Amino acid sequence: MRKAITLLLFLIISAAAIADNIRFKVSGHVLDNRTMQPIQYAIVKVSNLELWAATDANGMFIIENVPQGTVSIEVSTLGYVTRTVQFNIRHNTDLKNIRLKEANLSIPGVEVTARKRSTMGTTTYSIDRTTLDHSQALSLNDIMALLPGGQTVNSTLTDDSRLALRSTTGEKGNASFGTAIEIDGMRLNNNASMSETQSASTRNISTSNIESIEVIAGIPGVEYGDISNGMVKVNTRRGHTPWIVEASMNPYTRQVALTKGLALAHNAGTLNFSIEHAQSFTDITSPHTAYSRNILSTTYNKVFRMKGSSLNLTAGLTGNIGGYNSEADPDAFRDTYQRQRDNQLRANMMLDWLYNSRSSGVFNITLQAAFSTADRRSDNNTNTSSSSTQANLHTTTNGYAIAQDYADGMGTGSIILSPTGYWYVRSFNDQKLQSLQLKLKGEWTRRILSAVNKLTVGTELNSTRNNGHGTYYDDMRLAPTWRPYDYSLLPTMHSLAMFIEERLTMGRLMLVGGLRNDITIISGSEYGTAASLSPRFNARYNIIKGRNVSLTLHAGYGKSVKLPSFQVLYPADTYTDRLVFTPGSTADGKAYYAYYTNVQRAIYNSNLKWQHSNQMEAGLEAMVGKARLSLSAYWNRTYNPYQTLNVYSPFAYNQTSQSALEGCSIAAADRIYSVDPSTGVISVTSATNGNTVNLPYSIRRTYTANRQYVNGSPVTRYGLEWVAEMPIINNHHTLGLSLRIDGKYYHYRGTDNTLIAGCPNGIGDQAEGSGTQPLIGYYVGSNVASASTTSTPTVSNGMMNKGCSLNTTLTARIPRLRLIMTMRLEATMLNYRRNLSSNRTTIALNEAGDVTGTKYVGQTDHYVAVYPKYYSTWDNPSERIPYAEALLAAKDNNPTLYRQLCDLIVRSNTAYYFNPQNISAYYSANFSVTKEIGRWVSLSFYANNFFNNLASVRNKQTGLKTSLFDSGYIPKFYYGASVRVKL
Repeated sequence: MRKAITLLLFLIISAAAIADNIRFKVSGHVLDNRTMQPIQYAIVKVSNLELWAATDANGMFIIENVPQGTVSIEVSTLGYVTRTVQFNIRHNTDLKNIRLKEANLSIPGVEVTARKRSTMGTTTYSIDRTTLDHSQALSLNDIMALLPGGQTVNSTLTDDSRLALRSTTGEKGNASFGTAIEIDGMRLNNNASMSETQSASTRNISTSNIESIEVIAGIPGVEYGDISNGMVKVNTRRGHTPWIVEASMNPYTRQVALTKGLALAHNAGTLNFSIEHAQSFTDITSPHTAYSRNILSTTYNKVFRMKGSSLNLTAGLTGNIGGYNSEADPDAFRDTYQRQRDNQLRANMMLDWLYNSRSSGVFNITLQAAFSTADRRSDNNTNTSSSSTQANLHTTTNGYAIAQDYADGMGTGSIILSPTGYWYVRSFNDQKLQSLQLKLKGEWTRRILSAVNKLTVGTELNSTRNNGHGTYYDDMRLAPTWRPYDYSLLPTMHSLAMFIEERLTMGRLMLVGGLRNDITIISGSEYGTAASLSPRFNARYNIIKGRNVSLTLHAGYGKSVKLPSFQVLYPADTYTDRLVFTPGSTADGKAYYAYYTNVQRAIYNSNLKWQHSNQMEAGLEAMVGKARLSLSAYWNRTYNPYQTLNVYSPFAYNQTSQSALEGCSIAAADRIYSVDPSTGVISVTSATNGNTVNLPYSIRRTYTANRQYVNGSPVTRYGLEWVAEMPIINNHHTLGLSLRIDGKYYHYRGTDNTLIAGCPNGIGDQAEGSGTQPLIGYYVGSNVASASTTSTPTVSNGMMNKGCSLNTTLTARIPRLRLIMTMRLEATMLNYRRNLSSNRTTIALNEAGDVTGTKYVGQTDHYVAVYPKYYSTWDNPSERIPYAEALLAAKDNNPTLYRQLCDLIVRSNTAYYFNPQNISAYYSANFSVTKEIGRWVSLSFYANNFFNNLASVRNKQTGLKTSLFDSGYIPKFYYGASVRVKL
C-alpha cells in the first residue's frame, strides 16, 4: 500500500510538472478602434504572471512561454481605455486585432471618482486623468476630496497644507510626516528639513502632467519604507499623445500648460514633455503677493526587445522655478518684501529587465536611481526704527560680554550696538535639501498548476543631506540677536534597507507576506547606527466570483517605521542671554549693555526609538448586477512619536545694578566700560587718566532651558470607509444616471504621559539670599501636537476626535453629447472634539482662581486646575518632590513655599475648556460639468458651495451659534473653469 501511494504521488507530481512546462505563445495586433491604425508602445500584460510586452510600430506584440489554462491579458496605453481579454489557452494563440477605444466622454460608464481596488490585499484608491480633469485639481492635495468621505477645499497654491492620510489636523503622532509621496517611483524626501516635521510640499508638483494616482491607504508592501501613515504614488504621462494645451482659472489662480508625447522615429522610443505655469494670489483685489510655479519635465521611454527577454528604459528630468513673492505689493511698506524660493530639480532613471524562461518562470530585475535637490532660500527685507541703540547679541560661547560698536566687534561672536533712526534689515534662511536613492529589486514569478508564486527580494539605499547655510544677514552691522547655524556642515544621513516578500495566489485566495529591515547610519551623530524590522501581511479571498455577483474579502497586518528628521538628529544649540548690566547712555545716545550668555547643546537621548506604526485592516468588495459596494475598517496605533521637551538646569550669574554707578568717582562722560568674561565683574575706566573702578554685583539664580527629543505616548486611530454605487438609468447611448454614496467614520485618541518640565508663569530669577528660589514643575503630558514645537505644560494632555462625513454624488452621463455632470452633497454628520486630561492630578474648581477643589472626572462647565506630579528646587534639581503632599503641608507651615507652589498650577482660562466641542450637522453642495466638443476640445466648470450656505451651526462646547459663512467648516462659494485643446 505504501509503495502504491508513493507511486501515485510520483505520477501526480510528474504530471503536474509536465503540465506546467506546457507553454504557448500569445500574439496579436493592437489597433485604434476608430481609425483601425496600429497603436505603438501599448503595454500588454498577462495578469498575475508578471509577463508583459510592448507593441511595435505595427502594433504587434508577442509573449512567449504562457502556461496553458485560463489567461487574462490587459492592454493599456496613454489616452485609451484599458481593455482586458480573457481566454483559455491550449495552443499558440493569435488574438488578431485588439481594438482600443479613445478615453473620452463618449465612452459609457466613464468614471470621475476615486476607485477602490484591493488587488494586493490592501485598500488602494486609484484616480485617473479623466477624474483629475473633471475636478480641475490644481495641487496634489486636492485628491483628498476624492477619497471616501473627503471634503472639498478651495484650491490655491498659497496654501501649503500637507498630505496626511486617515488623520485630521492638530493631532499627535506626526501623521503628515509619516505619509510618503512618490513620483514615478522617486520618493519626495523631506527628512533633511530643519524647519518642520511634515511630509513633502506638493504645491510644486505639476498636476497637468499626471496620468494616474494611487493612494495606498492600507498596508503597503515591504518594498516601501520610511513610512508610517500610508503613501501616495503619482504616475506621470508616458507614451504617444497629441499636443495638449490646457488653461485653468479660478478667482485666485491662473494655470496654463502644454504637454506632448512624441513617438521618435526608427522605433527609438517615446519622449514626453510638459511645460506648466501656475500662479495663485493671496488677495483678489490686490494680485501682487503671489505664489508661482514654473515646471518643465521630460520623460524618455524605450523598450528593447531581445530573444526571450525585454529591457524597459525610463529616464526623467523635472525642474521647477517658483516660490512666494510679495515684493510687488503696493500696499506694503516701501521696499519691504518677503520672497521664498521653491526651486526643485528631480532626475530619475529605471531599468526593468524581463526574462521569460520556459522552465524556470519569469524573472524581473529592476534598477532604479533618483536624485533630487531643492532650493528653499527665503529673503526678507523689513523696516526697523529705534531712537536709542539696542544690543544685538551674536555671542556663541559661555560667559560675559559687553556691547561694542560694530567697528570694534566686527559683527561676529560679540554684542553689537544697533544704529538709531530708520533702516532696513535683510535676512536670509537658506535650505538646500538633497537626496539620492538607489534601489535594486528582483522578482521571480512561477506558475505551478493553478497556483502562482511570486518572490520579491530587494535592497534600497537612501542618502539625505542639507547643503543650506541656515539663517544669515547681508549686513552684519544691522543683524539683530542671532547665532549662525550652517546646515551644510551637518553630515549626511544614510539608510540601507533589505526586503523580501512572498506572494502566493491559489485560485481565489491570495496571500502576501514580507519582512523589511531598515538600517539607519547617522554619521556625526551620537545616535550612530540603528536597525528596525517591519513585518507585513495581506490576504485576499474571492468568496463569490460570478459574472453578475461577486464578493471579495481582504485583511492585513503590518508594521512600518518612520526615520527621524534632521530637526531631531541635529538640533541647533540653545542660547540663554541674561542682562547683567545697564549703564546710562553716553552723550551720543549709546548704552553699552552687558550680558551673560549660556550655551546649551541639545541633549542626546540614548533611549530614543524610531517612530513606527502597527496597522490592521479588513474590508470587502461586493457586486450585485451593476451595483457595487466596498468597505474598509482599519486600526492604526503609532508608537514612539517624535516629541520635543525642555530640560532645565540651574545656573547663577553675577548682575550689576545701575545703582552701583552712584558711588563711581569717574565722570559719566569719561567712562569706558568693560566686563570680565569669566566673573562678570564690571570695570569702569577713565578715558583721561586710565584709573579703573570695579563695581559691586549681586548673584542671581535662574535656569537654562535645553531641548531634548524624546518619544511620546502611543496614538490610536481607527475608522470605517465605505463606497456604494448603483445605476439609476443605464442607457449606454442616451443617458446614464448613477448614484454614489461614500463616507467615513473616524476616531482618534491621543494622550501624552511624558513628564514635561516647566513653569506656567515663566521662570524668573531671584537674588541669592532673598529667601525665595525658582521652582520647576513636572507635569504629566502636554497637548502640543507638532514635533517641531517644544512641549510645555498645558491644561490638557490629550484630545479625542470623532467625525463622520457622508457624500452623495449624482452623476449624469450623456455619451452622445460627450457630456458628464456631477452634483455632490457633502454632509458632515459628526464633528466632535474634546480636550482630555488623564493620568494626572486634575481638579475641578468652584471659582477660577481657587487652588483646591474636587477631583475632575469629566464634568462640564468647570474651571479646571492641573497640578504637577513633582517639583524640584534650584538647590537640588535632581530630587523630584511629590507636589500634592508638599502643597498641603506648606499651606499652613510655609507661606512663601505655598505661594511658589501655587504659581506652578496650570488653570483653564474658561469654564467650558473641557466641554465636548460637538458641532451640529452641516452640508455643502458642489457642482461640476465637463463637455467635450468633438475630439479636440474639452471644457470644464465647477462651483463649490454653489448654494452659498449661510445656515448657522451650534457648538455644544459654548452653546453658541455661528454662521457657516467664512467658518472654515465648508468652503466659501468658489468657482473655476478650464479648457483643454488637443492639436
